Amino acid sequence: KNHFGVCLALAQTAILSYRIGEYLVMRHSPDLVYFFNGRTAGSYPLYLLCEKFGIRTIIHERGATKDKFSLWKRPPQYQDVIADAINEYALARSADAARLSAAAFYSRQKSGKITNFGFINQGQNHNAPIEINGLRERYAVYYTTSNFEILLMPGQDVTNALGSQMDALSVLVDVCAEEGLQLLIKMHPGTPNSELENYKRFADADKCILILPDSTVSSYRLGYSAYRNFSYGSTITWEFLFSSVHCAVLSNTIGRGQGGVVELDSREYIAKYISSELPPVDRLFAIKFGDYMANYGETHELYHPETLFSGSFTPSFT
Repeated sequence: KNHFGVCLALAQTAILSYRIGEYLVMRHSPDLVYFFNGRTAGSYPLYLLCEKFGIRTIIHERGATKDKFSLWKRPPQYQDVIADAINEYALARSADAARLSAAAFYSRQKSGKITNFGFINQGQNHNAPIEINGLRERYAVYYTTSNFEILLMPGQDVTNALGSQMDALSVLVDVCAEEGLQLLIKMHPGTPNSELENYKRFADADKCILILPDSTVSSYRLGYSAYRNFSYGSTITWEFLFSSVHCAVLSNTIGRGQGGVVELDSREYIAKYISSELPPVDRLFAIKFGDYMANYGETHELYHPETLFSGSFTPSFT
């Protein structure tokens, strides 16, 4: 109710983009349409329009760093698109090069010196001991994904049989309580205030503790000491796996079926995952993911980026 005006404006923007695009397609009959970013309210309707009329598309996105760009035939936010890209890139990489590159990527993630991501963890103190009032000795941690980010993955249903992130979290809270585990919900640093109320209903002094987005408590220290870790496909999942720390996901992910990726889709599987002795972590997909994210894209030739959002061009006279 409080956001009705914003939602209405976004819906109108999407519809208007689609109708204008439809008019232009009918008038000019393009063979190919270029646009930037495949998931915003302005551009995604255009992609759907092109898909409807069988028009080829090229989608421009940033690359792994500000010095690179990437081109896609379909939105790279689609899980199958990015999964295929990661696996294809891995085919041309040596095991040693991939491990070193992935290590550098995850080190940047942890330090907060990320070159191409909007949310960072610079407010977390990774050297400080964990000090949380009411924390029991045996606990599990759930690392949230911003629901806003989930909605920005067009056409992609990341849910499994557990349902939405809030549905899956409800199940996890109950199962952890049944298994004698205290659950900590570690909020994503980029979680907007509008989402906080959804999580506050889980807060319980004994069985569930909510750690707010601006908390200085380190996600990594929590993960290393927790009895079990869970996420809804957050990238911290792959960071933990790379560090040989178990972390299971409660959704469909780009790592589905890949080495080391554990996707839980029922109350029974969650309970079994908590109560069973876990094997050593398989780091295969975490290495492939980190290696790809550190390197993907093509280097600019005429454009010279200064920041993520600014730069200059060298004129071409050829």
